[in-house]
Amino acid sequence: MIPKTQLVRDDKTTWSDTIKQGAALYQQACSHCHGVEMRTSGSTYDLRVFPKDDKQRFIDAVTRGKGEMPAWGNKLSEREISTIYEYVVH
Repeated sequence: MIPKTQLVRDDKTTWSDTIKQGAALYQQACSHCHGVEMRTSGSTYDLRVFPKDDKQRFIDAVTRGKGEMPAWGNKLSEREISTIYEYVVH
């Protein structure tokens, strides 16, 4: 279950440039499966609960793919994936 504090909408005016860039990349590459603003239909991994201290796991999974998720390493740079991670865990 998602803690109530994580369900409150962010004030996007306070986001850093990195988080804004990550959000834009997320919308382009990830939202079609993981949901707009990470609100998934339940059929894919809920990124709102991804561990904030496991960046390398995120990068590896996105780069190489995991389970039913395809690899994105040939479409996104490690820097872009890292930026998406910053958005996901903000």
